[in-house]
Amino acid sequence: MKEALALYTEVLDLDPSEYRAWVNRSAVHMHRKDRAAAIADSTRALALDATKFEPWHTRGAAYFLSGERDLALRDLDQAVALAPDDPECRLHRARVRLALD
Repeated sequence: MKEALALYTEVLDLDPSEYRAWVNRSAVHMHRKDRAAAIADSTRALALDATKFEPWHTRGAAYFLSGERDLALRDLDQAVALAPDDPECRLHRARVRLALD
């Protein structure tokens, strides 16, 4: 994971407009349990392209694991709206809804 993080960081140093690098680096941060960094990178990806579900999903999951359930639900609702057939998005959103009840 350290190597992947370093490679994505290198790409972003060269081209901060590289959407896919932000998305992928946020996923690496999630695997490393660095929720704040995952939220930050997902937010950067969303600033570049908010029409894809991945950064909404990753940021929503990171918010949930950080205890920010309302923000998690907002992001996961958006992820499901963009990818209604993605089972992982739907599952994560259901878990957040259960936690809010």
